[in-house]
Amino acid sequence: MESAPNMMSINRRTRLLLASEDARSPGSQAHRERTAVYAVAVGDRLGMDEIALVRLRLAAELRGIDALDPELSDLVASNELSLAIVELCVEYDRLRSGFGGGQQTSDEDCITWMKTTAPSKFEGAVVDALLTVQAVIQPIGT
Repeated sequence: MESAPNMMSINRRTRLLLASEDARSPGSQAHRERTAVYAVAVGDRLGMDEIALVRLRLAAELRGIDALDPELSDLVASNELSLAIVELCVEYDRLRSGFGGGQQTSDEDCITWMKTTAPSKFEGAVVDALLTVQAVIQPIGT
């Protein structure tokens, strides 16, 4: 029964860290949610199992704040593929939404970026999966 209070403690700390991040950076919640949606869709397209997809969603939603709490890092510990998926989806969402002070980019320019720049930074299968799924995902948040 020791794990239940531990998970409750982790949940409480996670909520506090996320609330602090949201107050510091308006739009970060919507950015995390969009990134998680893209990442899970890419992972699913690549054939990841259900547990891997849950961990992928956590990694995307907790990206950045997990470094502030070692227990969170352990909870979302991911393999290189998961990390690459999250990083690609973060970059894609920043381009697509303009989050983080960037210029919002058109769908056409995002696709061009994925076909030209992204393959030099990310594994081809990951980029191809995002190219496939992004066309059917409706952007959420602003």
